[in-house]
Amino acid sequence: MNSNMPSDSEGRNIGGPVEADAHAVRLKDVRKRFPVGKSWSEALRFRKTPFLDVLKGLDLRLRKGEIYGLVGINGAGKSTILRLISGLLIPDAGSVRTLGRSPADDDDVRGRIGVILPNERSFFYRLGLRRNLEFFAVMNGLSKSEAALRALSAMRRVELEHKRETPFRELSDGMKQRAAVARSLLWPTDLLLADEATRSLDPKSAELVRDLFREKARGGGAVLTISHSLEEIGGLCDRMGLLSGGRIVLEGRPADAAEEIRRRLFASEAGA
Repeated sequence: MNSNMPSDSEGRNIGGPVEADAHAVRLKDVRKRFPVGKSWSEALRFRKTPFLDVLKGLDLRLRKGEIYGLVGINGAGKSTILRLISGLLIPDAGSVRTLGRSPADDDDVRGRIGVILPNERSFFYRLGLRRNLEFFAVMNGLSKSEAALRALSAMRRVELEHKRETPFRELSDGMKQRAAVARSLLWPTDLLLADEATRSLDPKSAELVRDLFREKARGGGAVLTISHSLEEIGGLCDRMGLLSGGRIVLEGRPADAAEEIRRRLFASEAGA
């Protein structure tokens, strides 16, 4: 069997081939575990700390110019994958390569990644939107003048220029989500990681974000997006994958894999 062909956990090929030399992200046999909290009584008795294995030999490939959608039940490890790819976490075993390098050890790689998170809490709530975006741009190495231009452009792209002086805390949930998208546009990126990027957005704003993803992919960048909505994934992505049991158990083009992913996802939710 061609090792570059996407397949499910039973080895069945679903969809077209993946070019081995065109990866923006490559995770190979990645394992990650986290300690489980102990009670005070357990700690005082010096009981061994239990661990939860979240990723158990995960393999994932994301091509340049591709939008990949990842689905899975809550707690499956989707956000852990984003943090590994962006260098915020280090795997316990296996290999993580982002844009051809190790993201945890390379500042240049991290500077070429845009991240969109839901319920964003890293903004300064008392500062206006413009000053927030300018701060993040300067922190990423832009000059003050360039940061101002980039912030203005990003606000225009997400249709928030009219809120540029509004304190972040006064923005609606949907506007805060668009602000998180705007931040990902402040500097040139080759990879965009999005966790529920269209959450809290009205249909028009959600389509605006999807258009930005498509534009990124057309320009040769890559997008990895997480969503609980199979319709969102199926209508946007070139490929989609189901995360279960710490591994990608099924992936392929939406037309080929969506129904099987839907069946397995609902079965997992019913058994959770």
